Amino acid sequence: MSLFKSCLLFFVAIGCTFVGLTSVSEITVVAQESTEVLTLEIDVDRFEDLIEAIWSRDETRVLAWTSNGHIKIWDAETGQVLWRHNLDREMRNIVWDSDENRVIAVAAREVVILDTVSNIELNRVTGLNWNAVLHANSNQVAIWNWDNGIQIFDTISGTNFLTIPREPSNLEWNGEGNRVLIDNNYSDLAEVWDITTGEIVLRLDQSEIRRASWNSQETRIVTWQNARELKVWDSDIGAIIFRARLPEDFYSIDEVLWNSNGRYIAVHDGNSVWVFDAENGTELAHVPHSVSGMTWSHNGAQLFTWGTSIQVLNVEDGTVQFVGDSGLGAMNAWNTDDDLILVRREDRRTVQVVDGQSGAVISTMEHEYRVHIPPIWINNGRSIVTLSEDLRVWDTTTGGLQLRMEDAPTGSMSLNRDYSRLLTWSSHGTVEIWDTNLDNAFDGFLIGTAHHGDALWASRLSGERCPLTDGETVLAVANSNFGPIGYAAGDGCEGLVLLNDGIVWESEYSIDDLPQIELELDFSLFSAIEDLTGYTELCASAAANGQFPEKDGSFMYYSGELQGFAPDLMATYVTGVDVLICTEEDLVTLQTCNYREIGGSTFSISRMRHDITVDIVNYATNRIIASRRFNGSVPPACPETMRGRTGLVGLGPHEEARAWIESQIRTSSRESDHTRIAAQSINAYYEANVTSDVLAELESGIPVNLIARHYSDAWVVALLPDMSKAWIEVNFLNIGLRTQIQDLPEFSGPASEAPFELP
Repeated sequence: MSLFKSCLLFFVAIGCTFVGLTSVSEITVVAQESTEVLTLEIDVDRFEDLIEAIWSRDETRVLAWTSNGHIKIWDAETGQVLWRHNLDREMRNIVWDSDENRVIAVAAREVVILDTVSNIELNRVTGLNWNAVLHANSNQVAIWNWDNGIQIFDTISGTNFLTIPREPSNLEWNGEGNRVLIDNNYSDLAEVWDITTGEIVLRLDQSEIRRASWNSQETRIVTWQNARELKVWDSDIGAIIFRARLPEDFYSIDEVLWNSNGRYIAVHDGNSVWVFDAENGTELAHVPHSVSGMTWSHNGAQLFTWGTSIQVLNVEDGTVQFVGDSGLGAMNAWNTDDDLILVRREDRRTVQVVDGQSGAVISTMEHEYRVHIPPIWINNGRSIVTLSEDLRVWDTTTGGLQLRMEDAPTGSMSLNRDYSRLLTWSSHGTVEIWDTNLDNAFDGFLIGTAHHGDALWASRLSGERCPLTDGETVLAVANSNFGPIGYAAGDGCEGLVLLNDGIVWESEYSIDDLPQIELELDFSLFSAIEDLTGYTELCASAAANGQFPEKDGSFMYYSGELQGFAPDLMATYVTGVDVLICTEEDLVTLQTCNYREIGGSTFSISRMRHDITVDIVNYATNRIIASRRFNGSVPPACPETMRGRTGLVGLGPHEEARAWIESQIRTSSRESDHTRIAAQSINAYYEANVTSDVLAELESGIPVNLIARHYSDAWVVALLPDMSKAWIEVNFLNIGLRTQIQDLPEFSGPASEAPFELP
């Protein structure tokens, strides 16, 4: 006896295209006062100013110094003074060395290296008009003046291990810290010296040289004159790649700027902008335009210039994308996505966010007084900090005021890495640390935990489902018409996936606050399934092809009505149809019993077993992939007497059938399916170099999701198991079968600022 038949649709082969992206749903954030954490004081005499306050790399300490040589270091949590010193000299600069246990103080008449742990003066070099350039990661400093040449010091011991008999105007370290590039306005040459051997490795001759500079890869050096000649050299052999002689009506060169990948060079003289290809000298663009400054986008393809107007030049096709009203820019004008620009208008009281493609104004922030330093992006470009008569944090999209710090010293400011603490100071000797309370602002993504027992899954955007585990960390970066899209930290899913409903989000915000995108699915497969009859026809059409005996369609209905199957095995519209799972339930008569009804006649009753037959059918071909029949439990024995019963039926094998279906349709996670740490133990870094801060140590086998690549293809930004971002060297990874490094978006900068790319 055929009791009923049902059909499950598994929507696994997804087809999606990006249709549109709207901004995060407007979040009302009341402008609030930030909390002052610490006030730090440094002695300032009547004719003395506090010049600068800076964080240590690990943000546990703060260093400040004054124009007359007062130096203090504080504990950034407690405000305790850890070290103080008074040089009683007119100061030009003070920097921490790379491990931050020593300071190099540059005074007008001497340079002093001080150990802040032992409070010992390691060395003192006297003379007039000193300059100093510290190598950021090698505990080496170069100091020079016109009388004593260049002296290279080891900052740990304070010893001078090399003197270069040159009087440079400028000096640059290379990345490894073993070479310096120097130029001199008066000697008509630029040179590269190897500090380990003390020898010249490259000499570049050019009359009236003004400046020399490496590109970011240190494969090219550009030199230029005050006049109109610019040269690009091969930094290995010193050969000229090209030279450019600008027209006679071109004034002296004011600025030369490499783009991020070292391919293009921008030049301006205040009245025109030129862009050259550094590989072959091709002039890519010339724009007559009154210019006071310029900066490249992070991807190196767009040049933002400002002056009597603001303009964006697309270098790849040489076109001006837009011309806007006059304004002031800064080196940090572009956001990390290179689609928005920060501009101060001529009155310096108005700050605006403009679209980098069209120049359209996105938001406006008005101040009663001048904004006296360039505004800065924070919170991955979702907020902006301005410093005027007070310090304020604004929402990028709406221009709404999020935070106000009315009592903050307004000389200058510095944010810590996660934007939770703000360092402000004034010339009068006050340094303050503020809690910015940006926890109350929306981050643009949600982190949650998967909680749904055994029925836990996500759907890959490329197709099939992938398993999650109970308690697994997930991160949602957008919401779609089919639910949240994001990443999972475990072994089962790599790359962007559609997340199911079994997620507990750890935020006061919801998925409705995420960026909204539209996924366009192929609904041709769903034309027949708007009602229960549609499901009947789908299984019936498979049966009609002879794959299994056709049953009476009136007994077939949507499997969601079938008791015993978990919700994750039922049809949804999340993904495209891949397979049908057609189930037939039968009551099989095992025995007919005669019994006497209480108080009356004798009747027959059947002992029946409840069986289920499952057929898994390929939707595209209507061919069976797998089939199995499951027998139910043995029904009760024949009774001698009973009342009101027409049959004895055993329990159905629903759980056994369900487990078998899962084993057939769920792909197991193989080692090669997911990108993992290959080495025994590696470091994850803040930036794409091994001298950067180490954010985590990762053991072999840990799965990671990759979201961006460095232009060198040697580094990638990975989501770690806690969903934080870090740079990892590609050579230390086993790349999963589903991941193509070249398909990742290109990015350079701190890993925490790497954007999520949406489909």
